[in-house]
Amino acid sequence: MEHLNERYEASINLNVRVSNDHFHDLVAAIKGQSTNLDIAIISSDDVTEEYVDLENRLETKRQARERYIEILRSKTGTIEEVIQAEDAIRRITEEIEAKEGRLRYLSDQIDFSTIDIRMYKKVEREKPVVAEVPSYGDKAESSFASGWEAIKSMGLFFIAIWPLILIAGLLILWKRKWLREKALLARSKQDLS
Repeated sequence: MEHLNERYEASINLNVRVSNDHFHDLVAAIKGQSTNLDIAIISSDDVTEEYVDLENRLETKRQARERYIEILRSKTGTIEEVIQAEDAIRRITEEIEAKEGRLRYLSDQIDFSTIDIRMYKKVEREKPVVAEVPSYGDKAESSFASGWEAIKSMGLFFIAIWPLILIAGLLILWKRKWLREKALLARSKQDLS
C-alpha cells in the first residue's frame, strides 16, 4: 500500500471537440499514449428531436413572414394594418434569426462530441533536503566578511565622488576666507568709529 505523502500525481486536463467520424480513433490514440487515463464523454445527449421540432417551427415562422410581406405588397389594408404587418414582420424575423442560431448550435452538437480527458502519472515524491544550521563561528566569519565588503564599498564610493569632495572643500575654504575678511573689515570699521 502506498502512502499519500510518498507519491503524488502529475496530471493534465483537456477538453476536446472531435467529429463523430474520428471519435473512436482519437480515443484509441490517446489510450495508446498513456497508461493512466480517465475519459468522460459529456455530450451524449440526443438533440435530434429538438432539432427536428425547431426546423418545423422555423418553417412555420418563415411562411407567416411571407404572408405578412404579401399583405404589404398588395397594400389592401389601412395604414394601421400596414404598420401592424411591418411590426409583425420585424418580430417574426427576430424569432427566425434566434431559431436559426439555435439550429446551428444543435447541428454542431450532432456533428461533434465533446470529451473531457484527464491524463496523469504517479510520481515519487523527493525526500526533503535538511538544511544545515550554521554555527556561531560560521556566522561570525560571514559577518566579518560582510563588514569588510561594506568598508571596501564605502571606499569605492568616496573614490567615485572625489571631484565633488574637492569642490566642496574648496568652497568651504573660500567661504571661511570671505567670512574672515568680512569680520576684519567690520572690526576695522568699528575701530574707526
